[in-house]
Amino acid sequence: MFALFLNSMAQAGDTSIGDVIQSRGYVEFRASAVNSEGTPWQTIERSRPSLFITPVDRVKLTVTPQLIFTQGRYEIGEFFDLLSEPIEANLPQDMTLEDVIEGCDWNIESERQINEVEDFLTLERLMLDIYHPKFDLRIGRQALNWGSAQFFNPTDVLAQNLLATPWQERQGVDAMRLTIPMGQNGQAIVVGTLDESFEPNQGAIKMGRSFTGVDIYGVGSVREDNWLVGLDMKGDWTIGWWLETAYSEHFKWSLGADYSFPIMDQLVVSAQLSHDGSGEEPLFYDWASRQDPNLQLAPCPEIGFNPPTTDGPQRTTLGRWYAVTSQRLAFRDRWNLSNAILINLADQTGLFFPSMSGTFGSYVQVNAGLQYLFGSDGEFQPPATQTQVNGIDTSGLLPKWTALTWARLSY
Repeated sequence: MFALFLNSMAQAGDTSIGDVIQSRGYVEFRASAVNSEGTPWQTIERSRPSLFITPVDRVKLTVTPQLIFTQGRYEIGEFFDLLSEPIEANLPQDMTLEDVIEGCDWNIESERQINEVEDFLTLERLMLDIYHPKFDLRIGRQALNWGSAQFFNPTDVLAQNLLATPWQERQGVDAMRLTIPMGQNGQAIVVGTLDESFEPNQGAIKMGRSFTGVDIYGVGSVREDNWLVGLDMKGDWTIGWWLETAYSEHFKWSLGADYSFPIMDQLVVSAQLSHDGSGEEPLFYDWASRQDPNLQLAPCPEIGFNPPTTDGPQRTTLGRWYAVTSQRLAFRDRWNLSNAILINLADQTGLFFPSMSGTFGSYVQVNAGLQYLFGSDGEFQPPATQTQVNGIDTSGLLPKWTALTWARLSY
């Protein structure tokens, strides 16, 4: 494949650079403030350019690096500083905190560090596209996103929930994706992914077509000893609707609808009900499974440090029943007023996220929003018994609200 690309480049000698190489991207600035202990503010600068190389028709190489710098609040450091004082107070005189970190094999820093290039520069996309009359083939680091539902996508074989981070692109995965048209209204998508060692670790297929305005697709996936089968449907019968369901050890589904009202430029309202059979009732939540991996310290019996652990996989949610609703009002051509609400129906806690955005010309976008966690003694506002780590109350590190703003300049 690489030889094919080089040969194509050689044949493009009479083509202007503007036809062969194009670029676009953006620079972004974000700022946030939280009502929690420790440093209450954080700023982030991010640049994400993309280079597109098209040596001949039907062949394109995409390269997207990302440069990012962060100042202010450092969640890992805040967490470690909270735990370090009582740990140090109970240490023998001949032992230091550094000895504890080394002896307990903790990979943690109390301050943000830039030790390697990867700490501020990453390669988010590196993919080669080949467009053939009978198929499209994409090889390399790319984004994969399956499913018609909002935020909860049972058929997404590489699920990633971005409800609280609307500026974030999906994480790239090293994969091969083959898309084969099936008549005028259908297609089959075959995907194979690689792990961090570039060993095959997952295969998936999505296949279906449109029937009288209703898109119906079946999904199947195999990964090591896990498998998944699912169905993804969506249509528009005056009211747009979708149904997405899958089974993999447990049954999951999302059912929702949206409708556009002729108010100002446009008002779009949506609502969705989601069920996750792998979740639990509030009394049996596996709280440790939702712990941020960056904030997990391994048990260290030598100093009596035994935080709660889990034998299950890392989770993004704990419960079984969720409702999601969103509203977006467009007005005066350039402004959007949006709101998203996520509720755990069993414990009545959730996230409320109003925001406003404006575009100025073709290159500038500004945004401001507030993320507010409501309810008590539930998933999004844990009870006091679940914020204790070795007798230390960490609830002060959990912000009830986060105010944020971000601006993006595209080029």
